[in-house]
Amino acid sequence: MSVRSLSFALAAVIALGACSSGSRGGGGTAPATTGGTAPVASAGSAPAAARGGGSSEVEAQVQRGSAVYAGMCAKCHGGSGAGSATAPPLVGPGALPADPRPGSRVRTGAFRSAMDVGQFILASMPPGTTRISKPDCAAVLAWTLRQNGIPFSQAIDPSTAGAIPLR
Repeated sequence: MSVRSLSFALAAVIALGACSSGSRGGGGTAPATTGGTAPVASAGSAPAAARGGGSSEVEAQVQRGSAVYAGMCAKCHGGSGAGSATAPPLVGPGALPADPRPGSRVRTGAFRSAMDVGQFILASMPPGTTRISKPDCAAVLAWTLRQNGIPFSQAIDPSTAGAIPLR
Protein backbone atom coordinates (compact mmCIF):
# COMPACT_ATOMS: atom_id res chain seq x y z
CA MET A 1 0.00 0.00 0.00
CA SER A 2 1.40 3.40 -0.91
CA VAL A 3 2.01 6.08 1.71
CA ARG A 4 -0.58 8.28 -0.02
CA SER A 5 -3.21 5.52 0.14
CA LEU A 6 -2.42 4.81 3.76
CA SER A 7 -2.60 8.53 4.53
CA PHE A 8 -6.01 8.87 2.93
CA ALA A 9 -7.27 5.82 4.71
CA LEU A 10 -6.18 7.17 8.06
CA ALA A 11 -7.91 10.51 7.56
CA ALA A 12 -11.11 8.83 6.51
CA VAL A 13 -11.15 6.75 9.68
CA ILE A 14 -11.15 9.95 11.76
CA ALA A 15 -14.17 11.22 9.98
CA LEU A 16 -16.01 8.01 10.66
CA GLY A 17 -15.89 8.30 14.37
CA ALA A 18 -14.38 7.03 17.50
CA CYS A 19 -16.92 4.33 18.18
CA SER A 20 -18.52 1.56 16.25
CA SER A 21 -21.56 -0.56 16.70
CA GLY A 22 -19.59 -3.32 15.02
CA SER A 23 -21.49 -3.16 11.75
CA ARG A 24 -20.10 -2.15 8.40
CA GLY A 25 -21.95 -0.14 5.89
CA GLY A 26 -25.11 0.93 7.41
CA GLY A 27 -28.60 -0.14 7.56
CA GLY A 28 -29.70 2.98 9.34
CA THR A 29 -31.34 6.14 8.28
CA ALA A 30 -29.28 9.08 7.16
CA PRO A 31 -28.22 11.31 10.02
CA ALA A 32 -30.07 14.58 10.11
CA THR A 33 -28.62 17.87 11.17
CA THR A 34 -30.65 18.90 14.17
CA GLY A 35 -31.10 22.01 16.26
CA GLY A 36 -28.06 23.86 17.49
CA THR A 37 -25.52 22.20 15.24
CA ALA A 38 -25.12 24.47 12.26
CA PRO A 39 -22.64 23.27 9.64
CA VAL A 40 -19.32 25.07 9.25
CA ALA A 41 -20.66 26.64 6.09
CA SER A 42 -24.25 26.61 4.96
CA ALA A 43 -24.45 23.73 2.53
CA GLY A 44 -27.68 25.13 1.13
CA SER A 45 -26.11 28.47 0.25
CA ALA A 46 -23.77 27.30 -2.49
CA PRO A 47 -24.50 25.60 -5.81
CA ALA A 48 -24.43 21.81 -5.71
CA ALA A 49 -21.19 21.64 -7.72
CA ALA A 50 -19.42 23.90 -5.23
CA ARG A 51 -20.68 21.82 -2.30
CA GLY A 52 -19.32 18.60 -3.76
CA GLY A 53 -22.24 17.87 -6.02
CA GLY A 54 -22.79 18.05 -9.68
CA SER A 55 -21.97 14.47 -10.58
CA SER A 56 -23.88 11.30 -9.95
CA GLU A 57 -20.65 9.67 -8.72
CA VAL A 58 -20.20 12.36 -6.04
CA GLU A 59 -23.88 12.22 -5.05
CA ALA A 60 -23.77 8.42 -4.75
CA GLN A 61 -20.63 8.62 -2.60
CA VAL A 62 -22.21 11.22 -0.29
CA GLN A 63 -25.37 9.08 0.06
CA ARG A 64 -23.29 6.01 0.84
CA GLY A 65 -21.32 8.06 3.37
CA SER A 66 -24.54 9.03 5.12
CA ALA A 67 -25.49 5.38 5.55
CA VAL A 68 -22.00 4.31 6.65
CA TYR A 69 -21.87 7.20 9.12
CA ALA A 70 -25.21 6.15 10.62
CA GLY A 71 -23.97 2.59 11.04
CA MET A 72 -20.39 3.14 12.18
CA CYS A 73 -19.95 6.67 13.53
CA ALA A 74 -23.21 8.03 14.91
CA LYS A 75 -23.02 5.91 18.06
CA CYS A 76 -20.13 8.08 19.28
CA HIS A 77 -20.28 11.27 17.21
CA GLY A 78 -24.06 11.65 17.34
CA GLY A 79 -26.68 11.27 14.65
CA SER A 80 -25.95 14.67 13.13
CA GLY A 81 -22.18 14.56 13.68
CA ALA A 82 -22.32 17.27 16.36
CA GLY A 83 -20.21 15.21 18.76
CA SER A 84 -20.81 13.87 22.24
CA ALA A 85 -19.18 13.70 25.65
CA THR A 86 -16.88 10.98 24.32
CA ALA A 87 -16.26 12.01 20.70
CA PRO A 88 -15.59 15.36 18.99
CA PRO A 89 -17.90 16.93 16.43
CA LEU A 90 -17.42 16.04 12.79
CA VAL A 91 -20.05 18.52 11.59
CA GLY A 92 -20.68 22.12 12.54
CA PRO A 93 -18.80 24.61 14.68
CA GLY A 94 -15.61 23.15 16.08
CA ALA A 95 -15.58 20.24 13.62
CA LEU A 96 -12.28 19.14 12.10
CA PRO A 97 -10.05 21.78 13.73
CA ALA A 98 -6.67 22.34 12.10
CA ASP A 99 -4.79 21.21 15.19
CA PRO A 100 -5.62 18.39 17.61
CA ARG A 101 -7.67 19.36 20.63
CA PRO A 102 -5.73 19.77 23.87
CA GLY A 103 -5.46 16.43 25.62
CA SER A 104 -6.30 14.41 22.50
CA ARG A 105 -5.20 10.82 23.04
CA VAL A 106 -5.87 9.64 19.51
CA ARG A 107 -5.24 12.46 17.08
CA THR A 108 -1.77 14.00 16.95
CA GLY A 109 -1.53 15.45 13.43
CA ALA A 110 -2.88 18.57 11.75
CA PHE A 111 -5.94 18.60 9.47
CA ARG A 112 -5.13 20.86 6.53
CA SER A 113 -6.75 18.85 3.73
CA ALA A 114 -9.29 16.09 3.27
CA MET A 115 -6.32 13.73 2.82
CA ASP A 116 -5.16 14.45 6.38
CA VAL A 117 -8.59 13.58 7.73
CA GLY A 118 -8.85 10.45 5.58
CA GLN A 119 -5.48 9.19 6.75
CA PHE A 120 -6.45 9.62 10.39
CA ILE A 121 -9.75 7.84 9.88
CA LEU A 122 -8.18 4.84 8.17
CA ALA A 123 -5.56 4.47 10.88
CA SER A 124 -7.72 5.09 13.93
CA MET A 125 -11.44 4.69 13.37
CA PRO A 126 -13.44 3.18 14.71
CA PRO A 127 -11.53 2.39 17.89
CA GLY A 128 -10.88 -1.26 18.58
CA THR A 129 -9.78 -3.99 16.25
CA THR A 130 -12.17 -3.42 13.35
CA ARG A 131 -11.20 -0.62 10.95
CA ILE A 132 -13.26 1.07 8.31
CA SER A 133 -12.69 0.03 4.71
CA LYS A 134 -11.11 2.46 2.24
CA PRO A 135 -14.31 2.86 0.18
CA ASP A 136 -16.41 3.43 3.32
CA CYS A 137 -13.83 5.88 4.64
CA ALA A 138 -13.96 7.88 1.40
CA ALA A 139 -17.75 7.87 1.50
CA VAL A 140 -17.94 9.10 5.10
CA LEU A 141 -15.34 11.74 4.32
CA ALA A 142 -17.46 12.91 1.35
CA TRP A 143 -20.54 13.08 3.60
CA THR A 144 -18.61 14.99 6.27
CA LEU A 145 -17.23 17.50 3.76
CA ARG A 146 -20.71 18.03 2.31
CA GLN A 147 -22.24 18.53 5.77
CA ASN A 148 -19.61 21.17 6.54
CA GLY A 149 -20.05 23.01 3.23
CA ILE A 150 -16.50 22.23 2.11
CA PRO A 151 -16.45 22.34 -1.71
CA PHE A 152 -15.31 19.40 -3.81
CA SER A 153 -16.33 18.43 -7.33
CA GLN A 154 -14.95 14.91 -7.76
CA ALA A 155 -15.52 11.73 -5.80
CA ILE A 156 -13.17 11.46 -2.85
CA ASP A 157 -10.21 9.14 -3.32
CA PRO A 158 -6.45 9.30 -2.70
CA SER A 159 -5.92 11.21 -5.94
CA THR A 160 -8.43 13.97 -5.09
CA ALA A 161 -8.40 14.28 -1.29
CA GLY A 162 -5.05 16.07 -1.00
CA ALA A 163 -6.31 18.92 -3.18
CA ILE A 164 -9.33 19.65 -0.96
CA PRO A 165 -8.43 22.25 1.68
CA LEU A 166 -10.51 22.24 4.86
CA ARG A 167 -10.25 26.02 5.29
